[in-house]
Amino acid sequence: MNSVARRAKTINQMAGVQPVKTTDRRASAARRGYGRRWRKFRAIERNNRPMICAECGRIAERMQLDHVVARSQGGADSRDNTQWLCPSCHSRKTVQQDGGLGRPQRPGRGV
Repeated sequence: MNSVARRAKTINQMAGVQPVKTTDRRASAARRGYGRRWRKFRAIERNNRPMICAECGRIAERMQLDHVVARSQGGADSRDNTQWLCPSCHSRKTVQQDGGLGRPQRPGRGV
């Protein structure tokens, strides 16, 4: 382990961050429902809806199509339930809603 990796490990330990175990990994995008059908829906939305961030109004080349109500909470792949978000707004929303990357939020980690 090099010095940078040792330092990062020490900082994570001091912050109380637990390493992700292999059993905690998310399923593939296709298994989570983001396969061919989702990619086709996203391409149609890219061509038919202006790619302006719904949160900050920014126009960026790399926007992310976000579910207003998460699919895991019963949200649908529909125009009414999706919005374009810039990467920073999408990351912020994901962390606020579920602790990031679709993982359950840990107790005591309010944002």
